[in-house]
Amino acid sequence: MSFRRMLILWVLLPCFLVGCGSSQPIERLRRSLESYPEYSIVLQDMYSQGLFFQDYFHRYRLIYLPATQQTQKDGTPNLQQALTDWIRVDQSTFEHFKPYLGMVILSKEKDGTINDVPHPVDFKYVGDSRFGQWKTDDQGKRSWSWLATALILSEVVDAIGDAQRKGHYPIDYGDYQDYRRSTQQRTPYYGKKNEAGRPQFGTQGTVTQERNTGFFERQQARMADRKATFSQKVESRMGRTRVSGFTPRSSSRLKR
Repeated sequence: MSFRRMLILWVLLPCFLVGCGSSQPIERLRRSLESYPEYSIVLQDMYSQGLFFQDYFHRYRLIYLPATQQTQKDGTPNLQQALTDWIRVDQSTFEHFKPYLGMVILSKEKDGTINDVPHPVDFKYVGDSRFGQWKTDDQGKRSWSWLATALILSEVVDAIGDAQRKGHYPIDYGDYQDYRRSTQQRTPYYGKKNEAGRPQFGTQGTVTQERNTGFFERQQARMADRKATFSQKVESRMGRTRVSGFTPRSSSRLKR
């Protein structure tokens, strides 16, 4: 049985036994990945449903190195990924992680340390010689250049290599230092801000909007539904007001 199928069965089994209301799915995932030398748990998607009583759901993407066969025949890292099914979470968990769509919310580093400070998926691999190297241009600016091994990574993290080549968000040494500093200070790192004040990563991020189109499409559809429902209610109330209020005032004006 594949890791992906085992993972989905493992996540769903507690739902059948005790219901899908556990507030600690990330802790369960952490325990299941304990034997792996490296991994990242990414908040891939989230949504809520219901009017008076809401239900909350997360979906996670796991990026990991297998416990065995950590490299391929050519010596490149044998990165794997798996996508969980939708997992029900409680409101406090949903609200806590709400700003971190598309970000790593828990990871195990090469040295075995656990990092629970939210950060962009890409930055975990910057500075790692298995995936790239620092290069200095003619003006003395250092930026990260992905190696061919990053093609493996690009399949996992939404064509990071292509995005880098297109210049969407090149990572320079200053960005990397900001990321490291934020991690050391235990502060989530959202990347640079544009002129409008929007960061690159996280739920409000410009890069996130390019990568996680499904979330934003659902969000727009939900807003449109709410707007339509509100308009229907207003129209219905205005209709009742006209029927009950217009005739008496009109008839009073006719009396002289």
